[in-house]
Amino acid sequence: MKPNFTEPKIYTGGVDIKQWSKLTKTEQENALNKSWYIYFSFRDPDTGILKRQPNIKAGANRFTNKRERLSFLKILQAKLILLLNEGFSPYQRNIELENKFKNPEQVSEQIKDTPQLPVKRTEEVKKSNCSKTDRSTTP
Repeated sequence: MKPNFTEPKIYTGGVDIKQWSKLTKTEQENALNKSWYIYFSFRDPDTGILKRQPNIKAGANRFTNKRERLSFLKILQAKLILLLNEGFSPYQRNIELENKFKNPEQVSEQIKDTPQLPVKRTEEVKKSNCSKTDRSTTP
């Protein structure tokens, strides 16, 4: 059976991202001035042919440096791969898939096992900063 989609890839302004440090500042700026996006193809159910889907930018180009932009696009790429593997189709409404991801108890084990970073609440940060005492000595 033929695959229904190609692996989503990241377009990085026409440069090899692995060679970023070897590029001149001008080449880096030119790459950052171009649109970066995710692209993939999906099999058209009517023709059976893989068709390129619209580029997914999702606001990635608002980031002004390579690290932030690439990080953002890698997260999108991983989530898109997850959706495609779960059965997403750009040619259907995907209501069942939407419901599956809206209800946490129905989400696949891949998502449940994703490690979460601990997040401090603003109140906790303020309390910890307030508890520090000023130990300066007066002459």
